[in-house]
Amino acid sequence: MRDQYEEYIFSGNVPRSGKASSYMKALDLLNRVLNDYSTLYANPIDVWAFDIQEIGKLYQYAIDNQKLEGSEFLHKDLPSSYGKSGYYSAALRSFGEFLTSNAYEQELGSMTSAAGSAEEFVANAESVGFEPSVFIPDAKGDGKPEQYRQAKVRTRQSFFRKQILKNYNCKCAITGLSIPQVLRASHITRWADDEKNRLNPSNGICLSATFDAAFDRHIISFDEKYRVLFGAGLAQYVDKEAFQKHIAPYKGQALTQPTRFLPDPELLRKHREMFQKISNQD
Repeated sequence: MRDQYEEYIFSGNVPRSGKASSYMKALDLLNRVLNDYSTLYANPIDVWAFDIQEIGKLYQYAIDNQKLEGSEFLHKDLPSSYGKSGYYSAALRSFGEFLTSNAYEQELGSMTSAAGSAEEFVANAESVGFEPSVFIPDAKGDGKPEQYRQAKVRTRQSFFRKQILKNYNCKCAITGLSIPQVLRASHITRWADDEKNRLNPSNGICLSATFDAAFDRHIISFDEKYRVLFGAGLAQYVDKEAFQKHIAPYKGQALTQPTRFLPDPELLRKHREMFQKISNQD
């Protein structure tokens, strides 16, 4: 679970990498606190293996004790700033948010794994409710709808990305590039514009960052046979060495076939309409 949480916070779920690093260190230090200096647990424990309920208890315990002089959180062998600055409780809150979102994402995966069609995939995904917790309270009950909404959106976007990369064997469907850090789950119709297709695996194509940006801005598209189309605006770059080396060779190339869900022809048609409109303006 530690590796999964690390990926979660460094993927933009905790602003600023310095704070994310501090959260990781705070939770590792918390293991030392509880195993070496506290009587809270009789047996050796691993915070990274705790469930959401136990993390909730620890969170309240940290809130009550982390800044108290003489508490185990301020033991002389530990960096005092983590207790005095409240990093233990902040890290536990972040970890609790991750556990809540991770449970939702796991349920989404379980419900959609055997879907035979994109329509069934979407229906099964939409049937899964996002359960509130002490860390991400129910939007209906406590006056914090934005926290709840953002957590749900982030989790659904993470789930969509993982499904699209899986559908294309973690390779760019144009170039074959297989570096996960530079791959994108490109929506054919944008997340903000097409709510009903946000989780539709046929509304996504795995593309490297450069081609994702070009596709999102309708500089490139795909024809009815899934071949790469170039917009007229790219003509101004044809004499550029970098363009000829890294972009031009892929004009007319067929999209790599996904393992399960082909791009939806109707959604691609809509994308081409905008692509052609923009191309005619250039």
